[in-house]
Amino acid sequence: MKKINRIFIVVLYMMMMNFITAQNDITTNVQKEVNGIAIAVAMPDQSILNESCSQILENRLNQAISLNGLGSVSKSAKFLLVPSVTIISKELTTDIPQLFVVTIEVVIFLVDNSRKIIMQQGAITLRGISSNESKAFQKAVSSLQARNPNLKNLIVRGKEKIVAYYDNQCDILMKSIQSYIDRKMYFEAYFELNAVPHLNNNISCYEKSLELLNQLNEQEKQEAEAKMASENPNVDWVTDDTPDQQETQPTSEDEEEE
Repeated sequence: MKKINRIFIVVLYMMMMNFITAQNDITTNVQKEVNGIAIAVAMPDQSILNESCSQILENRLNQAISLNGLGSVSKSAKFLLVPSVTIISKELTTDIPQLFVVTIEVVIFLVDNSRKIIMQQGAITLRGISSNESKAFQKAVSSLQARNPNLKNLIVRGKEKIVAYYDNQCDILMKSIQSYIDRKMYFEAYFELNAVPHLNNNISCYEKSLELLNQLNEQEKQEAEAKMASENPNVDWVTDDTPDQQETQPTSEDEEEE
């Protein structure tokens, strides 16, 4: 009887280990698929936000990308998150002391910057209250959480569209990249090849990109890498169709502490 119990325990242990290993493999595969897509944050040149608030917003968006398993070390990525901020209202309270109440809308676009296509977009309303207008803007921007469900939904849906793009357009893309190589447009070719994700459900597209990448020599690759590292993408086209914002956020020389 003791022998049977020992056998049962050993079998149970092996089953548990196999289950844990399988779960780890699934998690690793999912993570690999998600990590295959590189998305960076690009701030538009024109913004109603001052430099400090723009930096806070950029940091929050980068955090959101990282939390969803995505991210790019280069700002010159093919896929970008681009925010556009609009003032909804600015008010003064009737209380003493009076407080500034600022409400802004942040529209976030996930774009394919090389094709100039908006793949996904969403809007988030933020509110800030402080003793002066500039700090109220800062409070509003700071209230955006990287785990905001609307932001997460935008990134997840955008990722799905990126996957679908490589599923459906891979052959057309590879022909376009081959054309770049034939015309000695090595940066353009490398830029597109560098963006092709290693996806579990479509590894053939990634393998095709590696075959084309082998046509570039090391010097051509290094020159393309250096250009990507130093280049700031132009994303003004994303917000060109939005209403012109004449109103700018005050920089406030006298930013008091609350």
